[in-house]
Amino acid sequence: MKKSIPIGITLSTIVAAVASGQSIYQLTSTTSTGLDLTAMSGYYADRMYGPSSGEIEFSGPLTYDSAVFASNPFQLIGRGGKIKVKKTASTNTTNLNRVPLKLYADDGVSTISQLYFYDLGYAGASLDIGRGYRMEYDYKNGNGEGWVSSDTIMVHDGGDLKSDYRLVVGGNMSVSVSVTSGASITAGQGLTLGLQNKSLSPVITAFMGITNGTVTAGGTDLSNGRAFTIMFNGGTWNADAAHVVIGEGGLLRANSISHSGAGNSRISFDGGSYKPASGESASLPLFNVRGYISWGSNHYPEPHMTVEGSNGHPIDVETALNRNLSGGTASGNRQINLTGDGGFTKRGAGTLTFNRLNDNSTCNYTGPTTILGGGIVVTNSVFKPGRGDLAVSDGSFLDLNSFDAEFAGATGAGIVTNGADSVSILTLGYGNTNAEFSVAIGERINVVKTGTGTLTVSGAALANTCDLTVEAGTVVFMGDSSSYGTVTVKSGATLDITGTRFSCEHLVTKPGSTLLPPPATVIYVR
Repeated sequence: MKKSIPIGITLSTIVAAVASGQSIYQLTSTTSTGLDLTAMSGYYADRMYGPSSGEIEFSGPLTYDSAVFASNPFQLIGRGGKIKVKKTASTNTTNLNRVPLKLYADDGVSTISQLYFYDLGYAGASLDIGRGYRMEYDYKNGNGEGWVSSDTIMVHDGGDLKSDYRLVVGGNMSVSVSVTSGASITAGQGLTLGLQNKSLSPVITAFMGITNGTVTAGGTDLSNGRAFTIMFNGGTWNADAAHVVIGEGGLLRANSISHSGAGNSRISFDGGSYKPASGESASLPLFNVRGYISWGSNHYPEPHMTVEGSNGHPIDVETALNRNLSGGTASGNRQINLTGDGGFTKRGAGTLTFNRLNDNSTCNYTGPTTILGGGIVVTNSVFKPGRGDLAVSDGSFLDLNSFDAEFAGATGAGIVTNGADSVSILTLGYGNTNAEFSVAIGERINVVKTGTGTLTVSGAALANTCDLTVEAGTVVFMGDSSSYGTVTVKSGATLDITGTRFSCEHLVTKPGSTLLPPPATVIYVR
């Protein structure tokens, strides 16, 4: 079915087709720019074909089928061209920026289709960006930020939401964002998830899930939300009202994750990772909390950020530069807490300083600590890595920095060092499980074996010069050693050096200890 629509400007015909019982506005490849949607009043549809090439500029209000609402959005079916939405004057606007939208490429279209908002914010109730479609956002208000104020935002199947400016998703409303299946959200000057005003902030929530997709937030200005910022000016009382889940294959690229306001936020690593965006700054912490909001008689809780490894997945972070883990003003009760059952993985060439924001911040995650590049420096007796297995890759390090630490085992071709003058104690055998010990140990570190399990010594650990105390369980050497200092075997503990040439400066066996094999020529005491 075809129907010509007089619109008062020079155009090719606009035809209406019927698909699945619904009408379609169809723009031909020769449709002129400056398309005035006002002339379509009285003609209703729930979808529109975009142009197949070039650019069409829209103005005037769009009329659409009464069945269009958040769960049944108006469909823009891309054919490879560009639709530009521009407000040139207060009397020449389009409500396309307020219609619930579903964007996807038509079958067989291989080029990217684009919806381009030039000087309008988007406030449709729902936004769905799918296969072969990019929604680009050039709008910015007086604060240099563009708003996508939808309560549901889905970017999937290679879809793309992009802005060169700061992008706010979920302004002054509860918002749920999902980025999946090769899709991306990119904000060149910072991405804010949930920017609230004082009247709405106590009741709204903000959620973002990233699975097999990428969210990129450029920028380095934490005070103005130009990084990845959650709950900006938020004052919610709800526990974990701001929640970001980085799922399997998900990647969050940002120079800092900042909770800016009040209340609680949670970052869950459920198979994904966090890496720096371009322009990484050594002065920024990986995680940051700031602000305390008091509006009139309302006094909102100070910001807490929980960072967790979920379902056995680690907190997985990368830094190319030397960075602090935590940042923000340490006064009051501001907290950054590491928790979860998946451990912690450090990537990249930079050194990550495990610094405690204040005495209330906690570090109680379980699972392995893995250093795959650069190093980790401990700066607090409580806020420190542990207590599962420690793995330090070749060229990487863990600097205990005069503090003590405990792990189940310690493996890898890297080194555990102590950059301070005071001696550190590295306790292995935590959890009473059998574990491996192959990592090199630097100066001013003593190793203590505890727990009922067996600790097997191999690799670079055979040549360590540190003191070794076998406090409980069994230590088994799987090769020759000629370098250890004082080796002490306490009552009930066992040192097994069967089949090896073992040498140390002093060997102390307490009553009730076991030495295997019994003392003979295989034991050398320097």
